[in-house]
Amino acid sequence: MEKIVRHGYYVSITPEICYRERDRHLACRIPLSQLLLETDGPWPHNGPFAGQVTTPVFLRRSVTVVAELHDISVEAAAAASVKATRDLYGYK
Repeated sequence: MEKIVRHGYYVSITPEICYRERDRHLACRIPLSQLLLETDGPWPHNGPFAGQVTTPVFLRRSVTVVAELHDISVEAAAAASVKATRDLYGYK
């Protein structure tokens, strides 16, 4: 992971961050400037999303978890996610 980040690549996290320890650990190791959030739909998620159709609404929970893991506000985590996405696609 360190090599991926050091070379400037972005890393995408799915809603599994809300219930998988592996994904939480990964998200802690990625700078917010390179962390992307996605729903990975359609995909049958477990945890709090079990039995639900995948939707972008899941991102709210993902952003909340990212905020907790990085010890920042939900607003700051959301802003960082938007900025990383815009930077990746070249939108300023």
